[in-house]
Amino acid sequence: MADIQYNSKEIVILGAGGLGREIHSWIQNDKNTTYRISGFRDDNFSSLDMYGLRDMLLGSLSSVEDRENVLIGIMDCDFKSSLFENLKKKNQIEICGYIHESVIVGIRSNFGEGVVLFPKVVISCDVEIGDATFINLGSQIGHDVRIGNCVSIMPNVDLGGGVVIEDNVFIGTGATILPGVKIPENSRIGAGSVVVKSIKKSGTFFGNPARKIF
Repeated sequence: MADIQYNSKEIVILGAGGLGREIHSWIQNDKNTTYRISGFRDDNFSSLDMYGLRDMLLGSLSSVEDRENVLIGIMDCDFKSSLFENLKKKNQIEICGYIHESVIVGIRSNFGEGVVLFPKVVISCDVEIGDATFINLGSQIGHDVRIGNCVSIMPNVDLGGGVVIEDNVFIGTGATILPGVKIPENSRIGAGSVVVKSIKKSGTFFGNPARKIF
């Protein structure tokens, strides 16, 4: 895990929206990473125009080249999952991860390919995080937590000890998942929600305590 972003290489950020640009900014200001960003790939690049970054557009998401080093900066879980699977079929594509220098990681915690951890995230001991999962600013992940593939966790989320988050789950800003709770795949947890017991069937949940709304 410690060497996740310390091998010097040129990388391409997949996604040119807010998340992709945030990743770009954190890497640019991180003294501990040796990544060099060559640009973005996306089908919608309007925000690059808005912020004067159009010259960093390298092409569409479908134009990823063989032997390219990529970092996924996409929040939508379903789209991210589809993109990840397509990338795995290409020749010699390396899906890179990024851990900001301020992140705290406990012992015996393991990460899959393409994990992105933003500043001030705290990962406790014995945590497992799957491929292409993203955790935003200030979130706290308790001991023995299991997080699946292509999960997106927004800022200031608190996952209690022993929580299980299955694949393609989105967790909104400030949500709390109490210890031992399980969230099934493809679920959506609204901002500020408190999940007090395991969810049996996928859906969209909101409130305190969280209830299914869709």
